[in-house]
Amino acid sequence: MRASTTSSENWAGYVITSSDYSVHNVSMSMIIPNTDTSGNSYAAFWVGIDGYNDNTVEQTGILAEPSGFGHNSKTVYKVWYEFYPAAPVYASFSASAGDYVYANVTYNGYGSFTTYIMVETSGGQIIGTFTGHATVSNALDDSAEWIVEAPASTSGILPLADFGVAEFGYDSTHISLTNYATVSGNYEPMGYFSPTEIIMVNQAGQPQATPSAISADLTSFNVTFDQTVTAHHGR
Repeated sequence: MRASTTSSENWAGYVITSSDYSVHNVSMSMIIPNTDTSGNSYAAFWVGIDGYNDNTVEQTGILAEPSGFGHNSKTVYKVWYEFYPAAPVYASFSASAGDYVYANVTYNGYGSFTTYIMVETSGGQIIGTFTGHATVSNALDDSAEWIVEAPASTSGILPLADFGVAEFGYDSTHISLTNYATVSGNYEPMGYFSPTEIIMVNQAGQPQATPSAISADLTSFNVTFDQTVTAHHGR
């Protein structure tokens, strides 16, 4: 299925929008793509609540970033959660390309949120779990997101790393009841809520990362890095 579409200079994926204090849980599964962070580029893969129409985000996921220089450069995959505008918090363990991720964010009421993420090998061996909890001032709890992001620094949006294809949901991971959300009391797969598709574009309006349609079972989609755009700029 295809949803309504919008564009962003740092997000690609899908968002469910709803009324204030109506999103109680959102879950995700994905396979971490083999990401090329050469040229000092970055990519984050996450699930979250808020951030689309407001100034807080409660999220957890994987950050692919470069480590080392020249021939010694490699991609590291950090596991994290963030209750933005507070700074991100990183797990003591790291992930690898090809690992499977299960994550969820829960709104507990009264501004309280909990995040949970588990990383395991493709063979099912658990690498680690990581949980966060915080009360977030002024959080509206009004959207749910599944996102590939070009992260930002104090100088603006960072170059997006070539992640190839990021696969989200049951059809790729075979982890049941993932890419689901609870919105206004309805617990359903993401496609049930007719989410908005977000295409990441550069300043010239050229696509940098594009989601697929949501699968027929309403649970799954991919995001593809656009190989034709070689220069990525922040806003």
